[in-house]
Amino acid sequence: MPVTGVRTQRSPSPPPPVHRAAGALEGRVIGDRYRLLSPIAEGLASAVFKAEHVRMGKALCIKVLRGPLARDPELAARFRTEAKVVSRLSHPHTIGVFDFGELEGNEGFYLAMEYLHGENLFDVLRREGRLPWTRAAAIGEQLLGALGEAHEAGIVHRDVKPANVMLLQPKNDADFVKLLDFGIAEIEGQGPGGGLGTPTYLSPEQARGAAPDARSDLYSLGALLYEMVGGRPPFVAPNPMAVLSAHLHEEPAPLASLCPEVSPDFALDRAGIVGADGPTHHGLYDLAYLRCLPNIVLMAPRDENELRRMLMTALYCGHPAALRYPRGNGRGVVLEEPITALPVGKGELLREGEDLLLCALGSMVEPALAMAERFALEGLSCAVINARFVKPLDAPLILEWAARCRGTVTLEEGCAPGGFGTAVAEALGDAGLLRPILRCAVPDHLVHHGDATRLLEEEGLGPAALEVRVRTFAAKLQKS
Repeated sequence: MPVTGVRTQRSPSPPPPVHRAAGALEGRVIGDRYRLLSPIAEGLASAVFKAEHVRMGKALCIKVLRGPLARDPELAARFRTEAKVVSRLSHPHTIGVFDFGELEGNEGFYLAMEYLHGENLFDVLRREGRLPWTRAAAIGEQLLGALGEAHEAGIVHRDVKPANVMLLQPKNDADFVKLLDFGIAEIEGQGPGGGLGTPTYLSPEQARGAAPDARSDLYSLGALLYEMVGGRPPFVAPNPMAVLSAHLHEEPAPLASLCPEVSPDFALDRAGIVGADGPTHHGLYDLAYLRCLPNIVLMAPRDENELRRMLMTALYCGHPAALRYPRGNGRGVVLEEPITALPVGKGELLREGEDLLLCALGSMVEPALAMAERFALEGLSCAVINARFVKPLDAPLILEWAARCRGTVTLEEGCAPGGFGTAVAEALGDAGLLRPILRCAVPDHLVHHGDATRLLEEEGLGPAALEVRVRTFAAKLQKS
């Protein structure tokens, strides 16, 4: 359990101190039901005990606030209010707080919490140095869930750090995270000598003395993630004030300099034609210049669900990754839970057909489906593939259906030279599959600014223009 104090870098340290004040409470029954068995740790204003329920024999943890802080009427009132709010948090990655009460004789207050069998993240980092980035990401994801629920309830943790993170390991050996000490850190930090708490993870606004909010917790979590992956905190300095100054005025060393195996991920917004933002704002060239990078995973989602899944894919695929998505609102699809990663390099067959293969990427998937449905009413059978990945391309899926159809149409909201259509044409050529192909993309010229719907039509990618192009292509195939 955490001990209040200041730490500027990770270093071997003795077990948490247990002082006489905590020892004096050992064996005492509080609230007529909790027996304090043994002290675990003691901070400036509080002590943490292993305890048991006297009638049920259930192990639990008791945190006791006593001393001068407990006798301050304002702080005592705040402790009562916040304890009640924290006790209502129910996120699986937040330590469970299920009871609150006052000690006899107005000596102070106590919180009853679940007793956790696990290891403190501080001790894990001290032993292992740094963690694989996939493990760190999984820990961070669980902490974000706990913080998210608290922030929605108006609670700011204020002291996110390794000492306040417990790692439990169920049978599958995956870390199950518990975030400790919600909402109590600020109260503890206002006692004599309490100071700021832990400068290593302190947000700049806290360093300036401003009131923290939810963003402060996210900054601290970012510093914690940096340390888990990089093997040291973002800023290491000889004293706490130098650390605070670094948070305010310096940039941390690039994480890649500490951990070269960490792969960069790029989230590219404003993909395709973005409208009246100026001719240089269109996101038309990213596919062409990123596709040549070795080992990159290059993706484009058809809707909000795929965007979420591609973000997860980028995080865990183990390669540099980029996903592009358009400006504007999503389609309003129902979001799936939980979010799962996509199989890298695997597209999706949405519709079978035998005349044309419509191989679409990202924002062009829905227009391709709509066009296929209209053509079906006229007897033109179109297969539709949601490619998902430009690199690695799902060549087996595309080749299978290109071989079944008389011609292939690629649809993308990007430049024609070097883009998705080029990748498909290369795959067909490399396989020796000589089939006619129509690449629907933005021609090799600069697109001016204007209304996005009008610009798509002008570039041959709007619904009406697309239908004309594909009909003309299909007519040529029937004549050949």
